Amino acid sequence: HAEAAVLALTNRTPPKEGWCRTSQLKSGDPNATAWLHRTSDRLRAVIWVQGDRLPLFDELYSQREAIEADVGQPVIWDRMDNRKSSMIFVQRLLTGDEISQAEEFNWFIASVGSLTKAIQKAI
Repeated sequence: HAEAAVLALTNRTPPKEGWCRTSQLKSGDPNATAWLHRTSDRLRAVIWVQGDRLPLFDELYSQREAIEADVGQPVIWDRMDNRKSSMIFVQRLLTGDEISQAEEFNWFIASVGSLTKAIQKAI
């Protein structure tokens, strides 16, 4: 449940290692992780799908228009063929204005929450 995942994240401090595990996106599938990734010019809220992930990724990708409409911002789909995981993410470009770590994490909570909710609805 997306609300439970967001609540679990809001009770944490921003992760030093850059990722936070969310609730399962699909019953019986423990291999989906929410990950906050920051570079010098962007933030990403990533759903990292690991293990036997291609069937789940492909199922979600076939519904990408509905998922993106629910998320309300562009979603980037990276199947990562020949790898052990795939990524589904939204990102925020940083314009040079510094934002606090708390603002970054608040963006992450909102973004991963809407992305998780849209994906769970599609499943």
